[in-house]
Amino acid sequence: DIQARIREQRYPFASIVAPFARELVSATGETVHVSEPAGERLATVHVEMSEYTHRVIIDPGQLLPLHATASGLAYLSTLSPAELEERLAAPLTAFTATTVVSADQLRAWLNEGRKLGYCISEGGYEAGVMSVAAAIVDGKGRARGTIAVAGPAMRVDRAKLEEFGAHAAETARSIERALWGTQKTGQDRHGRTEWMTAERSKTRPTSQS
Repeated sequence: DIQARIREQRYPFASIVAPFARELVSATGETVHVSEPAGERLATVHVEMSEYTHRVIIDPGQLLPLHATASGLAYLSTLSPAELEERLAAPLTAFTATTVVSADQLRAWLNEGRKLGYCISEGGYEAGVMSVAAAIVDGKGRARGTIAVAGPAMRVDRAKLEEFGAHAAETARSIERALWGTQKTGQDRHGRTEWMTAERSKTRPTSQS
């Protein structure tokens, strides 16, 4: 529609991430989807489908809950402590038998995700769907979106998720460089990633963490 075209002209996020998403499909063989924040959820803005007959299907425009999906967890992992507590204050809906609805357990998962650079969901939103996602963070440290890999549990186990997570995290960094010319400098005292623009990196040393 007209609003979508105007938005894309001002912030061509979907068109820029598309080739990176295609590369990630080639690397993993599974469905890849990119999402943006949309109020209390994430909105799917781009999808690259797996070529497998049995695959995870994500629809463009599909809305994803934050606490039950890898994409949502990756997004939550970038928030400040105050922002995170605000999101966790409301009751959390259980979509499947494995959806985590404990705020304490979610905090522990998010801490682990910050260390790894990606977050995992094992059937948290849809039974039998395994997914992993990394946040796409701008030069100010704000998550502008996420990129995720999703596959069926019959083919994707925990080891595969960890492998895909490394790919997703590296792809997210490549997208950040393409969009904002940013690079990771380390983590702040809350465990959130810190970033500096490429221009600033010419004059300030970066950490090797």
